[in-house]
Amino acid sequence: MCEARDPDLAAALGTEPAAADAWMTAFAELTAARGKPASHTHAKQLFWPADDNWHDDAAYHLLAPLYPTSLAHRVYATVQDDRFGDAAKLARQARREGGFSDRAVQEYPHLAIQQLGGTKRENISQLDGERRGNNLLLASLPPSWRSREVWPLLGQDSMFVRFGKRKPVDEPAKQLRRFLEADPPKNQHTRARVDEWVDTLIDELLYFTAELRTLPPGWSQEAECQLSAAQRHWLDPWAPLADGQTKPDAKETEDTIAGQFANWLNGRLRDPLPVGDPETREWKKRALDQISSDDWELRDDE
Repeated sequence: MCEARDPDLAAALGTEPAAADAWMTAFAELTAARGKPASHTHAKQLFWPADDNWHDDAAYHLLAPLYPTSLAHRVYATVQDDRFGDAAKLARQARREGGFSDRAVQEYPHLAIQQLGGTKRENISQLDGERRGNNLLLASLPPSWRSREVWPLLGQDSMFVRFGKRKPVDEPAKQLRRFLEADPPKNQHTRARVDEWVDTLIDELLYFTAELRTLPPGWSQEAECQLSAAQRHWLDPWAPLADGQTKPDAKETEDTIAGQFANWLNGRLRDPLPVGDPETREWKKRALDQISSDDWELRDDE
């Protein structure tokens, strides 16, 4: 309207035509380009490819993403609830005391807080003001990967001795026991929670197996290996056969390992829980279903 010199706008700006014209000229200049497009040196910018010629510096769009105020506010509310909410406090108390809680404990290591607005809160948005200018910065760090050393299972008569001592195995087994010790109601929700923990332990069994199968074939034939024939075939399936020796049946091995897993799990729960044959059959069935569907390596040459 200022560029078009709208007479109604000019009349609203003042009774003096010269003054009104000066105002309209000033407002119209706000849209005029001043030199080349520029951004602040501290503003976040992204180079987005405009075509497939990635080696051409001119083949990119320079994007300046806007600050996601609503998303930042949602993240702030979630983090505050996980850190200071009443339910979160009860969950951490249950973890310290070895109890059970339906809510998972969420941790945010290396969390930083960026203060927006300084002493002039009128320079920030309403949502930023509700957070008192606090903007949370989650840690953006590369993962600290520590490869677990794999060594043969020697000097032990059962693979479940080492398997049960692994932290990803020991913790879910303890959580399952604490959950059942609380005598939860016998309903579908309880069944689903139990199945979730059991499936986690079965997954860990398959991970444990996959690690030992990366060892050179034949390690189970060492004199120090005291494992049963089924566990040797399970963990070292490509070991060379001795003269006259026949390859064990893969399905029989899977059935044996599933049964041993069920017995191991019942052993972790039996004291003080009254678990017995029905639970053993259920654990074995779930383990065998998962093993049979996933362990194609044991049957790939049969």
